[in-house]
Amino acid sequence: MSRIPLLISATAVSVGLLLAGATERSLATPSWQWYKADFHVHSVVSADAFPDLGVISSSAKANGYNAIFLTDHNLGSNFPISGMTANHMFFEDSYRRWTTATTGALSASTNQLVTSPVASGTSSLHLASTSSTAGETFVWTKRGPNFRTGTSDAILRFNVYPTQLDAGSGLYVSAAIGGDPTVRNPANNPVGYTTTAGAISPGKSTVFVFYFGAPPPASFYGSAHVLAYNLDSGYCDRPFQLSAWISCTIDVRSKLADVAPADQPLAYNALSDLKMSAVGQNGTANAYFDTYSIDATSSSADEFVERNAIIGTYDTPSFHIFPSVEMGVNKHANRFNFGITDPAQFTSYADGINGILPTQQTGYPAQLNHPGVAGGVTDAEAISTDAEGADLLEVRQQNMINDWDAILRKGVPVVGTWGGDNHIGRWTLGSQVTFVSAPALTFDDLMQSIFEGRAYMGQSSFVGGFSLNLDPASPDPYPARYPVYVSPARMTIPAHVAIGGGLRSGDVVKWLANNGSASTTSVLASDPTSSATYDASTDVPLGGASAYVRAEVRSSSGVVRGLSEPILLSDVAGLPADISYHVQRITTPSGHDYTRIASEGLSSTAWDATANELSLDLTNPAGSLVELRGTSASPPTGVEVDGAAVSEAPSLADFDSATGSTWFYDSATNGLYLKVLQASASSAIRVGFGPAQPPPPQTIALNPTADAFVNSAAPTTNFGLTPALYVDGSPIRKSYLRFDLSSVANAVSSATLRVWANSAQSVGYDVFGVDDTSWVESTIDWDSQPTSWAGSPTGSSGRVTAGTWTSVDVTPLVQAAAGGELTFGLSTTSTTNLSLGSRESLHKPQLVIATG
Repeated sequence: MSRIPLLISATAVSVGLLLAGATERSLATPSWQWYKADFHVHSVVSADAFPDLGVISSSAKANGYNAIFLTDHNLGSNFPISGMTANHMFFEDSYRRWTTATTGALSASTNQLVTSPVASGTSSLHLASTSSTAGETFVWTKRGPNFRTGTSDAILRFNVYPTQLDAGSGLYVSAAIGGDPTVRNPANNPVGYTTTAGAISPGKSTVFVFYFGAPPPASFYGSAHVLAYNLDSGYCDRPFQLSAWISCTIDVRSKLADVAPADQPLAYNALSDLKMSAVGQNGTANAYFDTYSIDATSSSADEFVERNAIIGTYDTPSFHIFPSVEMGVNKHANRFNFGITDPAQFTSYADGINGILPTQQTGYPAQLNHPGVAGGVTDAEAISTDAEGADLLEVRQQNMINDWDAILRKGVPVVGTWGGDNHIGRWTLGSQVTFVSAPALTFDDLMQSIFEGRAYMGQSSFVGGFSLNLDPASPDPYPARYPVYVSPARMTIPAHVAIGGGLRSGDVVKWLANNGSASTTSVLASDPTSSATYDASTDVPLGGASAYVRAEVRSSSGVVRGLSEPILLSDVAGLPADISYHVQRITTPSGHDYTRIASEGLSSTAWDATANELSLDLTNPAGSLVELRGTSASPPTGVEVDGAAVSEAPSLADFDSATGSTWFYDSATNGLYLKVLQASASSAIRVGFGPAQPPPPQTIALNPTADAFVNSAAPTTNFGLTPALYVDGSPIRKSYLRFDLSSVANAVSSATLRVWANSAQSVGYDVFGVDDTSWVESTIDWDSQPTSWAGSPTGSSGRVTAGTWTSVDVTPLVQAAAGGELTFGLSTTSTTNLSLGSRESLHKPQLVIATG
């Protein structure tokens, strides 16, 4: 579409759009601040996670977090991964869900599946260790059952077939509380646990060891408390014997009675780091393990009810853990409002995406988690379904960012989030965070702000603020949920990035935009930084029916350190160039209902040129107060809401304090302010601007409807879809550009052809009028090119500098062709090939026309 440069400025929290020179007011009160949040955290309630609430809160607080959304897997301990759960973990015929490892000094080690001997199935696990000091060979898996009152006994069963066990060596199975120091995964293992006395103890470990021969050496366990039990003490179907299968059964839960009172864990803690091991101490331990299992039963619903009853234990005025859930065994999605208090309220889904709409129907936003990785939808599914209709999209990896860009290119507003998918209760300066701008640390305030996109994503150390907006005077982020509606006549829009701290040496701020493209997001600008802060503006090119811009910070090695939320821009057909508008904020009567299905904002909008009237259709919960901001060179003559006239507020202060429908026009800034109190879920607004007037004098900018170059050295080759045009004297290359002038309503006073120079040349190019406008971009070549060039050029560019716009006055040609189509021919007498931007490039050619 044709575009004209027009400055727009806005704030993020007050979200007004004003003409150049106007000053916007932020509605952000002093209480608004950035809250540091992790939107994806698992606790020991999840079947594959370790930390309890105390450990989580301790680490999160130490790292400056304000909000943790505890998104435990929707089946708790019964959540299946590869067919196993924390309540039913087994080893049979494969290493599935188990990891091989060694500890200590070994001169020989064996860890393999063999087909003989076997106790059941087709394979057993052969473990052997030989050491002149001490060393072990083992397998381990993350989790076993928890200790809740409602969980049954944790019964461990296994078979072992010893073939050699020298004095001092041993064969054993074990299970830990808080983590096993011999298992070096995660890096902060032991994770630790909270005791029944309330002592939060990161790094605390209690290990139950059940052994034949000798227990593992104490040196393996450091400060961990080890409770060792000889398997010859009645746990097995026979005493220790070489070359025979021994079947053992252990009630692990019963061993809690042996734990010292000061070390007793909270009941919702669980067994972790389950092991089978052969440890050699001045000798060899050699055996085969088979048919291992540990089983318990518990109610997933009861687990969540119990979690939610204690989840606020560690809250403070500046820190909260919110009860949430990661929905789905597959195709995961987050529901943030899962504070159920009765098992009957429990819901779960095989595919988490099936819970997105039900979540939104409860009045709160849903998030699509980690597309393109295990447990998530595929990248293609995320793109084709617009994030499965979710309000938020997790974008913590590059493939997820790519999915986000593809959705944004369709003009669909989806807010991005970062979260750690944290299973270990540990955060560092490099952890991924979503920083949310909100007036208070309450659930509803955070949910409204993240739904509206008043946020940025950054590493934990990136705490200075990162705002993308349209107003250089504002430190606030633009609310990404609400597109800016603009005239198709606009060519660019200025955007502003402010980063208040956290940048490192070598960091680069990248501006990205799609320029209306449905297939490509390009780097608009790339700025290396030299300090911890950054403040800059750039012009964002517009094109097509919609466009967007976002910004990111990358380290010198390309690691993403921060992402802004996007700003989407949408054309309104026929809208005068001086008018723009968007939703600033929606205040629902319930304090929630901030979802894409409830709070749509503007569901449709149009300009009626005959009536000189703007129509705005709102779809939001009945009783919502919707605030809009806009610009207009002239004041409205009247505003109607659902057919009833709305009175103008006497002053801006009166407008600000109004709780019902009203409007105000600020003639000093050309700012239009509008409030609508919706009586029902749908409201129709009409903003009149008086009788229709003839088109005012204006400057419009058109992009080519077709362009191509031809090459004498390749006479039958088409170059119509390349991202560059070329002119050259040897071999001869010429370029063609065709423009549609049907939108030029007034007499043309001047016209300039602007073309971006990709390379430099001392002569430049000449512009000729070409009578033929019938050539086809996808087929034109040297042999079929138009021959009806004018005898002399209309103008010349002169010397060309790379990376700049070139300009040629083409007023006579445009005046002669106004209302129709016009072809320009470009050529050069220089034998230095000159590369110019084509309409397929980021810098499209422009025909800038002044009328009136």
